[in-house]
Amino acid sequence: MSVRKRTWKTASGETRTVFVCDYFNSDGKRVHESFPTQAEAKRRHAEVVLNVRNGTNSFTGTFAEAAADWMEHLKADKRERATLDAYEQHLRLHLPAWLGRLKIRKFNENVIKEVRKHLLKEENGNPVRSRRQAGKVWITFKSILKHARIAHVAAGVSNIAQDPRAKRRLEVGIDVPTNDEIRRLFLATSGDAPARKRMRALLLVAAFCGLRASEIRGLRWADVKLEAAELQVTQRADRYKQIGHPKSPSSRRTIPLSPDVVKALREWRIAQGRQHPLVFATKRGAVESHGNMLRSLQPVMRDAGLVMKDKTGQLKAKYAMHAFRHYFASWCISPVNRGGRGLSPKIVQEWLGHSTIAMTLDVYGHLFKEVDHTELATSTASVLQS
Repeated sequence: MSVRKRTWKTASGETRTVFVCDYFNSDGKRVHESFPTQAEAKRRHAEVVLNVRNGTNSFTGTFAEAAADWMEHLKADKRERATLDAYEQHLRLHLPAWLGRLKIRKFNENVIKEVRKHLLKEENGNPVRSRRQAGKVWITFKSILKHARIAHVAAGVSNIAQDPRAKRRLEVGIDVPTNDEIRRLFLATSGDAPARKRMRALLLVAAFCGLRASEIRGLRWADVKLEAAELQVTQRADRYKQIGHPKSPSSRRTIPLSPDVVKALREWRIAQGRQHPLVFATKRGAVESHGNMLRSLQPVMRDAGLVMKDKTGQLKAKYAMHAFRHYFASWCISPVNRGGRGLSPKIVQEWLGHSTIAMTLDVYGHLFKEVDHTELATSTASVLQS
């Protein structure tokens, strides 16, 4: 909050001056009020400061009551169960215990700083929670403040941003399967057994269509156009096996199918026997659980030699389902002479179902930067020797 002088010239060259009272309202939005005199601006500034100090807002209970009211508001908005569970976990496990008993009217900048300090605290030199996790909880905390109409008390406290230096890029062979590894998995799914047909179709859809795991679980045969060689994403199944809309409007998309993917899907449809609405349903036609889908990968990963030891020394699959979505992006981006398709970022964004191209470039941008340097010597010489 501040009072400042603003001077400008009109189109006719006339100089004008006002005094601006700059503050955040109870909805957390920045407000600029202009006054002809400094005295009036300072009077308004003092009034806003007093309201903040007194905790003037529309909610008078404790933070726990404000959080409960916020959760009910989200439920009324039909937020997904997984989202609500994540928020509930933030409140139960990550925010300090004393916060729930504190009256909303007693919130001030010092309280906000204590919460931020708690989220970033360390024990024995190591952070209690990752900065990414702390940032998510911080957003939840500030959302409750906004709902309680006291977002202005946090205006002067820095957000918890992830350190860009700590962010690791995706690496092929570690986070993303290589072309050779995909080939080995393909060979490991050979055979006439229905389970093998199912796994081959699952593998190829994941690797060459780039679907999210939830979209694979919710994929319907009605959305697989084998004759047109394309696949439409129109729904998804969350971790609780509930069928719903795709993650975002941009997630509704159509993806072309290669002949190998069409063949694998056609063979699996025949082997499936009973025609269930879902492509990768359970034997009874229900939505497959995420855990079962992951476990079904393990034998194929083992046969392909793609296993690694966990912290207990037990062997586990090298890649999870999301790694194949990364592979799809990598395969689309990589140049043709390296086994890729050399497509533009815009096409990759559309097929991945990202809401913005910035999201695609943020995750996979380093893969687009692979260029041919054979012209470097000639180009430099032409400049220096001209």
